[in-house]
Amino acid sequence: MVAGSLHAKFDPVIHGIQSELALLLTEGKPAADYARAHGEIAVLITPDITKTDALLVGTDWAFTGGVICIDGALLTRGAVPAAQAIIAALTAAIPKEMIVVPAGTFMRKGTTDVYEQPAHQVTISKAFFMGKYEVTQAEWNAVMGTNLSCWKGDTLPMETVSWYDAVEYCNKRSMAEGLTPCYSGADFSVCDFSANGYRLPTEAEWEWAARGGGKGRLYYEYSGSDNVDEVAWYDGNSRGKTYSVGHKLPNSLGLYDMSGNVWEWCWDWFGSYSGDNQTDPTGPASGAYRVPRGGSWGDLAEYVRSASRGHGIPDVRYYNIGFRLVRSL
Repeated sequence: MVAGSLHAKFDPVIHGIQSELALLLTEGKPAADYARAHGEIAVLITPDITKTDALLVGTDWAFTGGVICIDGALLTRGAVPAAQAIIAALTAAIPKEMIVVPAGTFMRKGTTDVYEQPAHQVTISKAFFMGKYEVTQAEWNAVMGTNLSCWKGDTLPMETVSWYDAVEYCNKRSMAEGLTPCYSGADFSVCDFSANGYRLPTEAEWEWAARGGGKGRLYYEYSGSDNVDEVAWYDGNSRGKTYSVGHKLPNSLGLYDMSGNVWEWCWDWFGSYSGDNQTDPTGPASGAYRVPRGGSWGDLAEYVRSASRGHGIPDVRYYNIGFRLVRSL
């Protein structure tokens, strides 16, 4: 146990820690920058923050259950007020209804479908936030006003939206919340992945998240299970309609409806995979179709697999395609 003299050492760190950490994250910087700048905090892990969430503080931090390590001294959780302050700060920094998806590497390997081949390694080099649920009609209405969905309901996923509608929503919601919009240029053709606003996931980010982001088993057939009925609304159980988000089981990250309910628009233009190993791929530079992933209420089980790929004309509003938000961290 550490002597009480350490309390005085922590007093300057406690003051303003929540606002400073939140600002760093808003600017897209890891909270580890805070630790390095102050020279005080070396390691943080508590039962209140999962290892996945704790990746907010940076990959150079070590993880040991239930302790804070400061200059090599171990403190049991709650031994100093700073422990609770840091926990609260990290928790508050995660946007509402979003999950931290850690960085990591996986193998893209699908079926004999030509669009799922060849198998290759993909690395996501930076953690990011992803919406726990597909964007709901209540969220859409609050920003856009006009709702063209086929099935109406505040908790139902938004559908009948084009790719352009989705990125316009991202920019408008970002501005409404005081964040920097990600999309610019003619037809939203430029994405600033360093901006802190809302955006669509890249196809690679989407699949990494659907597979659990390295948390638990990586290669389930569907997002979170080999049993499609546990995790997805699809042709075999949907009765031809969408359902309120979050009613099936989540995957290991806590993301719901990554398989089924509605397809989810991604940033990428549709194109064939490369067989080369890739880091943070963003798809072809141009194309005729944008990529949606995840399958929908109207699709056979094979199309709600985590590896399955779709393609859609970006200015067409499909009644089985919606979207999910991410933010860069």
